[in-house]
Amino acid sequence: MSSPPGIRGFASGTGRRNRASVGIAGGAETIIQMDADWSHDPAALPMLVRPIAEDRADLVIGSRYTPGGGVVDWGVGRRVISRGGSLFAKSVLRLKPSDLTGGFKAWRRTTLEAIPFDGVHAGGYVFQIEMTFRASRRGARVHEVPITFRDRRIGQSKMSRRIVVEALVVVVALRAEELAGRLVRRRRGADPEPVPGGPSSAAPAVDPPAAQTGDAAVAQAANGSQAPEGR
Repeated sequence: MSSPPGIRGFASGTGRRNRASVGIAGGAETIIQMDADWSHDPAALPMLVRPIAEDRADLVIGSRYTPGGGVVDWGVGRRVISRGGSLFAKSVLRLKPSDLTGGFKAWRRTTLEAIPFDGVHAGGYVFQIEMTFRASRRGARVHEVPITFRDRRIGQSKMSRRIVVEALVVVVALRAEELAGRLVRRRRGADPEPVPGGPSSAAPAVDPPAAQTGDAAVAQAANGSQAPEGR
């Protein structure tokens, strides 16, 4: 299935910078990020894109942990890692979204374009957290819509102990860098950057649950590549 006009897909793992650039350079106004292993239901795409089309959001997260969302076919261990990672990042980084580790997202082109990929620390699991953090701190309106996440039908998970440790380290590093930068600006007499509780970190709006089907065709990116894994 080809991508609708003005919408492109990109990968959040290997080659994410190049694939995001394809969508931006191709003139897409909305760029979709999703797994290509059937974990993310393509039938949810209209619901994911709608808040951007209606100018209610700049980043929309398909959320497993907002009312109406859920996870199917996962064991206790994976649920604890995923949910625990979101809660940890939410607390340390003072973010409002409930699902920070998922990879089913819709981006407004200008919001994604404003994030300097050269400054992004992570390339794995924590990439999802860092991108939402950076968008939020730049004033993006973050919206959540409930989705049902199903365990992959194709391939194997890349989750490992190393990836989990990396996520913990990067989350703490992001907060430490933010606090250090704020201290430097105060010493120089500059205005402090927006802090949690300001416009950039307002609680994300949440759409009501919508019916989804699990057998829809996988959305295809403009260059024929498909989107990556996010947990």
